Amino acid sequence: MSEMQVFEGSASGTGGALNGRLSKGVPSLPREPDNSAVVFDVDALRAAFAAAKQAFPPHWNHCVAVKSCPLSVVVQEAVRAGLGIEAASFVELYMGLALGCPAVLAAFDSPAKTDGELEMALARGVLINANSLVELDRIDAIIKRQGCATSARVGIRLNPLVGAGSIAELSVSTSTSKFAVPMTPANVQAVVDSFRKWPWLVALHTHVGSQGYSVEQLAEGIAVLCEIADVIDSKLGKGRVTLLDIGGGLPANYDSDEVSPTFHEYAAALKKAAPSLFHNTERIVVTEFGRAFVAKVAMTVSKVEYVRSSDGSGAEGRAAGKATQQEEDPSNVVGSPGKVPESSLPVEDHQTLVTHIGADLFLRTSYCPGRYSHRLSMYSRNGAALGGSAIRTDVAGPLCFQGDYVARGASLPRASPGDLVVVHDTGANTLSLFSRHCSRRFPSVYGYARNADGTVCVRLVKEKESVQDVARFWGAC
Repeated sequence: MSEMQVFEGSASGTGGALNGRLSKGVPSLPREPDNSAVVFDVDALRAAFAAAKQAFPPHWNHCVAVKSCPLSVVVQEAVRAGLGIEAASFVELYMGLALGCPAVLAAFDSPAKTDGELEMALARGVLINANSLVELDRIDAIIKRQGCATSARVGIRLNPLVGAGSIAELSVSTSTSKFAVPMTPANVQAVVDSFRKWPWLVALHTHVGSQGYSVEQLAEGIAVLCEIADVIDSKLGKGRVTLLDIGGGLPANYDSDEVSPTFHEYAAALKKAAPSLFHNTERIVVTEFGRAFVAKVAMTVSKVEYVRSSDGSGAEGRAAGKATQQEEDPSNVVGSPGKVPESSLPVEDHQTLVTHIGADLFLRTSYCPGRYSHRLSMYSRNGAALGGSAIRTDVAGPLCFQGDYVARGASLPRASPGDLVVVHDTGANTLSLFSRHCSRRFPSVYGYARNADGTVCVRLVKEKESVQDVARFWGAC
């Protein structure tokens, strides 16, 4: 196997659709250059997987949370590294297994599993984490209906009730959460009784929260899981709980290039709060990292299509003339950005960059800018970092509503049409949140890695959607 084999294959699905026809009598559409693209550093992705494995003991199995970035290249690289997949939907489970993940390393965590999905998951032998006690009743009925023992491992998701983090939308350990069984005294007893009743129930699961939680808060919730596992073992016999799925949630740093917190820092916090995770090697420990794996391994690049001045005249765009006629390969974009501060520049010295990325990719950033933001940097069409004095800049997207902004009030160099804006740390929860509003096309995705001789190999890993692809999605052809 060559070093690049995992992701160097051609993109599948669209083929030559860009030159196809929408319907009979419609002329062929010419191939357009990429106006935006997402670029993955595959070496950095591999390094993130390796860092997790190095930070924790051998009886820990790590899964990549598919919802953070469902690209096949991410799943394939995870499988190649010996990791599993965590699926928040049946489609994610299907895709992970189809891309080579062994069933024993796959976890199915959807909070809305249907009977049909449970039947298929039980048949495949994956780890099923039930979201409620009622779901356990459903699983029992299915097993009885099938009339045979299952090879699947079943767990129950517990809510440790440690409270919210700094982002309410990502806080799932509150008393009103839609996830898991809240760990009140009565529910603890109900969980113990469930383990007493059903021998196929062997695991406990929790996911304390995501971005907005400190490693100490995450560790506090996981310590509750360990305590309940010990209670079950003390009542029903040592080894009754054979697996602890401690979820993911490790946050990412969006303020600089630094990877923080690290997996080693998280391991240290867990050793302090829940040492049995490391000492009891007879219990398998499963993790479900998403953002911590993929957030910092990608950037998103867009051409600046128009520049609007402070009076809305767009004078810069008219002066630039032919600047919009040529595209650059996004793999040529290099450089190390600085943090983008809230601008204090006067509004009179202001530009709005109209780009090809907005709320279609950066849904959370556009709708909740105070809680989700990214660093930005600017380059010329040739890949050279733009210089000059910074001015107050809004980076607008292509969608037809006023809230469609990647950033407001950023301090960026004066730009011209054809320049490139780069959004950093976009590997997680961008492509997977892609919106169909205004029927925009899913962008091209590239991956690059360094060969043994030091050269860089760039490959297209997902082709940009065609007009026909989007029309077909809406049933138009």
